[in-house]
Amino acid sequence: MYDERIALYGYSQAPMGKMHVRSFCEGIFAALSNIVPEIHEVVEDGLQLACRFTMHCTHTGELAGAAPTGQRIQQP
Repeated sequence: MYDERIALYGYSQAPMGKMHVRSFCEGIFAALSNIVPEIHEVVEDGLQLACRFTMHCTHTGELAGAAPTGQRIQQP
């Protein structure tokens, strides 16, 4: 899904590489359902891309130690 050179910022203290991004995404998709991204802004500069979005979803599985609530949530 991603190039080996990926550096994902904003979800941990250090940028995440491909292996960590994959693990992070697997956890998100296991814990959340009905995911709808709302894209606010996309910025491209050559080979670099940034996207600002809000994720609307339902908390249906364990996430970071939190039991599922069944509630609709949003994460900017």
